[in-house]
Amino acid sequence: MKKSFNVIVKNLQGIAFPAYCIVCGRPHNNQHGTIEVTPRGAYWHHLISSIDDISSKRHVISVPGHPKCLRSVRQSFWIRWLFIISIIIPTTIYGAAKDWSRFHILGIDLIIASPFIVWHLANPLPIEYTHMSGKYIFSFTDRYYAERFATLNNSKIEERR
Repeated sequence: MKKSFNVIVKNLQGIAFPAYCIVCGRPHNNQHGTIEVTPRGAYWHHLISSIDDISSKRHVISVPGHPKCLRSVRQSFWIRWLFIISIIIPTTIYGAAKDWSRFHILGIDLIIASPFIVWHLANPLPIEYTHMSGKYIFSFTDRYYAERFATLNNSKIEERR
């Protein structure tokens, strides 16, 4: 698995990013893309909250990068989750039609989806965001970018596997 580097920021106001694209590493010439996040997590929670109206409060963070690069990150995220959902839903429907128990359906879904889940964990997105307990946690795959981000925001970096 690739390492990720977490940076905990206390306040989102005045947050600063390094002056190069988070995806390709080239200077971004003041181009910014937008990543929409919620108080409890990133894209996946936004999807759930928009369906179930769990939370109407959202943060919108402008991440420096080439729009094309950030679009590829967004597409990669959605392709990952749509792929796993497209595996689980048909299996669940088939199992329900065959009167399998919930545990059998869950077990088969996990077995079928496990290679994808491992791949997803082994190949994280270049930036991920989580918010909990008054902390804003940014995870990066690029150590240098994470170090620069931490320096610009007076934060520390934590290495995770």
